[in-house]
Amino acid sequence: KLEETLWFRGDEQNEFDHEIEFANVFGGIAADSADHGRVGRWLFGYTLETHSFAFSDSALPPDTLPEDREYSYPYIGYESTEDQFVELHNFNYLGRTEDVYVGERYSWALGWSADTLGASRDQLVLRGSYANTLLVDARRLWQVDSSVSGFLGVDGSGFENLLWSSETRYHHKQSRQWVLFSRLRLDVADGLTGERQLTLGGDNGLRGYDLFYQTGDRGFVWNLEQRYYSDWHPFRLFQVGLAAFVDVGRTWFEGEDNGANGGVLANAGFGLRLNSSRAEKSSVVHVDIAFPFMRDDTVSSPQILFTVRDRF
Repeated sequence: KLEETLWFRGDEQNEFDHEIEFANVFGGIAADSADHGRVGRWLFGYTLETHSFAFSDSALPPDTLPEDREYSYPYIGYESTEDQFVELHNFNYLGRTEDVYVGERYSWALGWSADTLGASRDQLVLRGSYANTLLVDARRLWQVDSSVSGFLGVDGSGFENLLWSSETRYHHKQSRQWVLFSRLRLDVADGLTGERQLTLGGDNGLRGYDLFYQTGDRGFVWNLEQRYYSDWHPFRLFQVGLAAFVDVGRTWFEGEDNGANGGVLANAGFGLRLNSSRAEKSSVVHVDIAFPFMRDDTVSSPQILFTVRDRF
């Protein structure tokens, strides 16, 4: 059971309980391929999924709860993975040589959720993803990935919880210790149910603003970072990196009044990166200080964020 929270400008607006029951049974059959550098398989399965909502003891109840819903569907899909890696130093982690995946991957799945099988209504189930490396050499790495998922009603009701997301990342190694990094992410949603939001803020790329600051059904965020992977290794406990960054982004509802600070927002800042040498080596501590360019009395400056991520 989850306690769902709906946000606006970094403030909690509504809270309610959300109970999810999920079961998935599947099997796969390896596909023959003349390309020995690629592995593919067909997938077959059946999914049962229920979502039910109730008022919680929160002081911020919604006027109405989202509608309970059930999905019950068989599905068929295919996935393919190219076996290709390169060794890179000072990439996701400090002072480490990593095997970085640079192959092509894609997958798709189609299902049919029917009321005769116990679902709330008849819907087509859609899932797909694609990822690839467009450029890799001694100094440059350019990667893209995209995914789409959702349900399509056959009664003319349109899409439900359709979400398309695409991201591109570019690393340019200027020297052994200096790297220029750029990331652009795009999100578009349609038919989101009452418990779901697209949000943008300090937690997902716009570091000069509160968590969940903007909401909408579409958005983008662009991050540009100058990274420094230092050789400083205090007490042989952790390694230290630095970053200077600019973030630009917006999440909004098309054709609606998105309120104050509802346009494109931007910030600049700097940060510290700490990578443990002895504990969990796949975790990087981020300490960021960011200064928002567009602000009103509800936005404090500077914003200070402490996060733990799985990369620099």
